[in-house]
Amino acid sequence: MKELSGDIQHVHDPVLAISRGKWHLFSTGTGIPYRTSDDGINWKYVREIFTTLPAWHKEVVPGTRNPWAPDISFWGGRWRLTYSVSTFGSQRSAIGMASNEKLGGEGWRDDGPIFTSQRGDPYNAIDPNIFLEKDGTPWLSFGSFWQGIFLLKLDPKTGKPASEPKCIAARPGSTAIEAPFITKRGGWYYLFVSHDFCCRGVNSTYKSVVGRSKKLDGPYTDREGKPLLLGGGTIVTQSLGRWRGPGHCAVVGEAFLCHAYDADSNGVPTLFMAALRWDSKGWPVLKDAAKPPKWTDPIGAWEHTLESGTASMLTFKADGTTSAPGGTWSRDGLTLTVRWPDEKAPGGTWQDKLTLAQDFATYQGTNQQGQALRGRRVA
Repeated sequence: MKELSGDIQHVHDPVLAISRGKWHLFSTGTGIPYRTSDDGINWKYVREIFTTLPAWHKEVVPGTRNPWAPDISFWGGRWRLTYSVSTFGSQRSAIGMASNEKLGGEGWRDDGPIFTSQRGDPYNAIDPNIFLEKDGTPWLSFGSFWQGIFLLKLDPKTGKPASEPKCIAARPGSTAIEAPFITKRGGWYYLFVSHDFCCRGVNSTYKSVVGRSKKLDGPYTDREGKPLLLGGGTIVTQSLGRWRGPGHCAVVGEAFLCHAYDADSNGVPTLFMAALRWDSKGWPVLKDAAKPPKWTDPIGAWEHTLESGTASMLTFKADGTTSAPGGTWSRDGLTLTVRWPDEKAPGGTWQDKLTLAQDFATYQGTNQQGQALRGRRVA
């Protein structure tokens, strides 16, 4: 498995099943796109699961267009594809189900809505995930941008609710929590959720966090012992360099997958996959994950060099000034503007336009005289 499947673009909310050596990937998109792979690296687009949407979608949720956030599980002798039916920002939502005797693009049976929410409920019925206990009992976790993540038991014969929803994760003071995924390892139940905001391209702040519990219905706590009901969550993925807002994750065996926005491709949502390992304390971390950058802004000391080779030391200070007398600086993303007061300059100030590297360790650009500039971080 390679760390990033950057060639699979326009993927949101991916979920994976591995059966008989073949990888089966479902994601948000028109009709729920379906892909397969023999190795988890090279993928083939097969088709949309729904070529015609069930009539109940618009009856239960008027105005809905396409289902999203699918989940895949096997119980009761059938593969179960659960998914969200809603309109953006609405609490009038439903979790639907389709089932099939085998994985594939053909023969999916519409099993109707299995759970709904209405205005005034403490939850929003989207972003489903099914966890199966050893006895075959399916449990549904769900929730997005309302009062938190909820869990309820399903009847294994009908797929309908067999208990009342219970809140298992929340963020007091914020609704920005969604997309649960539960897995079990070594006697612990692990609850992965997404915090903050997706769907904003390179400005997305989405991140995947995790907590664990000895009981399926909680209480879940993070590595520091903070309850997930009080906003806790140990970070598993967050924005780093090229990849922004990685979230809405799934864990299948040692595979971790989610979507991330590719800053090198104008923020296109892209499939992110990595191998997962478990540390000595039993917490999940990405194998060979990139280390956080040493610097996250230009504040510090730089070697500033003209194309002639003349170099000088230049310090960018936190208050927006520089070590040059009267000098100032400002930043917009990775564009750095440095101003040098000079009575001979147009308007009394020369300006350097510089482009920072993603790791904030170097920059390059030109000054108003057209001279090439480069900079190297020294402290």
